[in-house]
Formats: sequence, C-alpha cells, structure tokens
Amino acid sequence: MTTTTQAARPTAGFGLLFLFIALLWFACVTPAAAQTPQTAQYYFERGNTYFESRQYDTAIADYTQAIALDPTLVKAYNNRGNTYRIKGEIIKALEDYAKAISIDPTFAPAYYNRGLTYDISRTFGYGPAIQDYTDAIAADPKLAAAYLNRGIIYAKQKQHDLAIADFVQVIYLVPQDSRAYRNRAIVYRETSRYDLAIADFTQAIALDPKDIELYCRRADVYADMEQFAEALDGFVQAMAIDPKYTPAYYNRGLVYVKMKQHEKAIADFSHAIALDPKHYGAWYNKALSCEVIDLTHEAVDAYRQFIAIAPPRYYGRIEEAKRRLVALGQQP
Repeated sequence: MTTTTQAARPTAGFGLLFLFIALLWFACVTPAAAQTPQTAQYYFERGNTYFESRQYDTAIADYTQAIALDPTLVKAYNNRGNTYRIKGEIIKALEDYAKAISIDPTFAPAYYNRGLTYDISRTFGYGPAIQDYTDAIAADPKLAAAYLNRGIIYAKQKQHDLAIADFVQVIYLVPQDSRAYRNRAIVYRETSRYDLAIADFTQAIALDPKDIELYCRRADVYADMEQFAEALDGFVQAMAIDPKYTPAYYNRGLVYVKMKQHEKAIADFSHAIALDPKHYGAWYNKALSCEVIDLTHEAVDAYRQFIAIAPPRYYGRIEEAKRRLVALGQQP
C-alpha cells in the first residue's frame, strides 16, 4: 500500500538560533589576598574568587559586604546579580541590575545582563530584553553580544531585516566570530535567500571547521535548492567529524525521502534510532517511508513506537499516525 503523506520534521535535531549567553563580568584585577582587608574592593575581589570556584553563596555574601561598605560600587551589584542569575534567583538578579543602572545609567553591562536574564527566562516576553539590549548598545556601541542577541530576538519575531542588520553589525565588530554568520544564514534560509544562506554557512565553517552542525545546516539548504549531491556530501562531512552525530543521519534520511530513495531513507532513520531510540522524528519518518514501499509490518511498528514516545505537543502527528494504523488495518 502506498501513501501520499509527506515526510515531516517533528525535530531536526538542533535548535534554530544561537544566543550569546555569557554574562558580562568584572573579574579580579588585583588578587584579594593583596587587597587591604575590610575595604569594599577587598570583598569584591574575594567574591570573584569564590564565584570562580563555584562557591556562589559565599560569593554573594562577599559582594553584599562590599556593597555595605560602598553602596555605589556598581560592579558589585552587577556581579552579585550575575551570581543570583546563575543560581536561578531571577528576581534578585533583576533587582541588582536595576540598582546598578540607577547608580550609573551609562553602565552597559548591567543593561546587557538584565536583557540576557529577561531573554533566557522566557517569562517576560521579548520587549524588555530588546529594550535592555538597545540601551546596552547606546551605552557601548561596540558591544557585539548585545547586537547578536537582539538580532536573534528580531529573527524569532520574523523581523528579518532588523535581525540581519544586527548580525551585519556583529560581523563588522567581530569578523572572526562564526555566530553572526550562522544566525544570518538561518534568517536567509527562512526567507528563501538560499544562495546567501550557503555563503554564510560556508564562511561560518571556514571560521569554525569543527562545528559539525554547520555542515548539516548547509546541507539542508542545498536540499531546499534540490542540489541533492551537495546536500548528501555535507552530511558525509558531518559524519566524518562525528560518526555518532544523530542529526546527520536523520536529516540525510529526509533528503533521501525528497529524492524518493526510500530504502536509503529507512536505513538512515534506522541508524538515527540506533543512536537515539527516543528520536520520535526518525520513528515517524521511517514509518512513512516503510509504508510507501509496502513494508507494512515495519511501518506499523514504527508508527506505534512514534505514538508511544512523541511529546504531547505533536498531537497532530500522533493523531495522523493513528489514522495511518487504521488505514493499514491495525488498531492504534
């Protein structure tokens, strides 16, 4: 029995955009041991030392003591906020960044770190993060990380031109950083500017040739362009770097589906499943390909595996798998 159901990507194996998640930090200039005890700077530097050894509560205590001795020590609020953020105490982190900004409204790191906190927490919407990244850029026009992260938010909002403009600025400021090329390439692909996407992924690979995901992403663009030989070669390059990289097999399987080479697609989906038995996308697409070439028993098994492990957010696909089982004469 054949079916016209198309291959789907319940998961492609990797995320869409790449945030710069490092907090802006003020490190020790002079070791704490060399500082005069009982000064704000002494406690600040010792707090940094505790932070670096992951003794976060002790670091917070020292930053708090530094602030008690010098309530205008902006960098102590900043670093204590960073420590709270790492501990997951988001409200306290935001309060510290706000205090730092109230003391020095031109202090770019506090805007950036607060924006990053809003960004990562995903509970405040995009607006506050965009505003803080924008304020950070106003205070420090060379702060590449703020452009990068703001560009990523714009891309998520489908404000593609604004996203590209930010990524262009990152490339101008930090031409050797592959992340701006990577993210701009993703936007170009989303807007069907495939040649530009290929060029940016190629540049990102030149800057970071061991980043296996870049080869797969570029291969996916070649597949969009129906340049299948180049796409397949890209997945082979990825596998050469890491033969156990599941997304390379899964995504190559999807390309074989486009090429109507279902036996090869099934082999790749099966390889992906062997590496990751809970890869529900591989189970689903394996079922589809098995059904196309009349491997009914294998299709039934794959559909059932998919139904058993797929997350609830894939309700539509789960229901489709159940309908396919019924069409094959089986109980869901």
